[in-house]
Amino acid sequence: MFFAAFLIAFLILWGIVYAALPTLWRALQFLASLTVRISQRFQRGQRLVSYASRFRDYLPVAVILVVGLALTAWVGDGFLDLAELVHARNGLLQQTDLRVHDWAVKERSSDGTLFFVTMSTIGGPAGMAAWGVPVR
Repeated sequence: MFFAAFLIAFLILWGIVYAALPTLWRALQFLASLTVRISQRFQRGQRLVSYASRFRDYLPVAVILVVGLALTAWVGDGFLDLAELVHARNGLLQQTDLRVHDWAVKERSSDGTLFFVTMSTIGGPAGMAAWGVPVR
């Protein structure tokens, strides 16, 4: 039951992301063309415009890279904040952890345990080795 619910949630989220990809791609293309138009308008001299136009195709990649780096830095900062709270033995964090643990113990089921044992096996050394072996 738990595995089926997880699979359904995964498929729904995958469908949402898959449906949103064309819109995201069009938005990135629009931002890239807008950036190129603005940069061409405010460039001084034809030499800089021709230099910028050579790299027009790489602009979406650069935007994705910069946004990805910014998101990575933001998530990393949040992780460091959480690690500092754990290291300082923050009372509120420990109470929240205890409440979540108690809830998980109370609500666990054999299906959930089987699911998480299976996922741990797949994510373990043997599972990763099996994923790494090329199949022909």
